[in-house]
Amino acid sequence: ALDDLGLAAAIGGQVEQLGRGEIAARLKVEGDFSDLGDDQQLVVYRVAQEALNNAARHSEASRVDVSLRRAEDVGVILEVGDDGRGFAFDESQRGLGIGGMRERALLVGAELTIESRPGAGTTVRLTVPGESDR
Repeated sequence: ALDDLGLAAAIGGQVEQLGRGEIAARLKVEGDFSDLGDDQQLVVYRVAQEALNNAARHSEASRVDVSLRRAEDVGVILEVGDDGRGFAFDESQRGLGIGGMRERALLVGAELTIESRPGAGTTVRLTVPGESDR
């Protein structure tokens, strides 16, 4: 999907698939991502995929919002936020794929942050620096 459709459309397909279930899912895209390298695009795509899978499987969310945007001063920012049950970070050591997301981010010099607390949902943010920021 990534090679055939491009980054935004490939993530859009994931969001659309999630939205066919019981979770309302929305994607907001701002900017052009065609200049991202293949490795960077793959990391953004896989982090989005893992965050959406976590929301579907673990969050008990009714809504997931995904934002993919180009910020000139920063690079590319992916945010996946849900209104689910959230989690304590000691739970994250039991198979939520957070370690894998962090490893992928490091491979391309990106920063991954995760904000969550029980009862307050979860937000995953991946910031991939632009070429001039590396």
